[in-house]
Amino acid sequence: MQIQKNQKSLLVAAAGISLMALAAGCGPEEDTASDRAALQERHKKMSQRLDRVLDRINATQVQRRRIHQIKANLINQAAPLRKERRQLARKALTEWNSPSPDRRGLHQAVDRQLELIKAFAHLAVDRAIDVHATLTPGQRTQVVDMVNQLRRMHRMWHGHY
Repeated sequence: MQIQKNQKSLLVAAAGISLMALAAGCGPEEDTASDRAALQERHKKMSQRLDRVLDRINATQVQRRRIHQIKANLINQAAPLRKERRQLARKALTEWNSPSPDRRGLHQAVDRQLELIKAFAHLAVDRAIDVHATLTPGQRTQVVDMVNQLRRMHRMWHGHY
């Protein structure tokens, strides 16, 4: 089946938009003060949400300290992912502007990003198991109940009864 001229144009436009979306997702080129402030604000809100959960399950001070340490560790481990994502986005944009993009180089950069994501996902599983070990069986049941409640609310809000 032969692709018509307007369909080819749409495909090229879609590919360009996809690449530009990837590049747009990289955020600011440099780590600016406002970027750091926004990141700190997200961390603060994350800590507040975590504290609300810990309040609901009546976590002890020892449990709270340990779980906040785990959260801080994950946040610190996520920093290279953010940097690598920005580098990938810059590389993608540079290659897009090139007369002959380096397909192999882009594939390698994507593969590197995926490996970092995979390593971080494994770390997140390990830290979740650490949290599991920190909580009592009753607290773990409460957490599951909260997660299930959030899932039901999400389905209801989004029309998935």
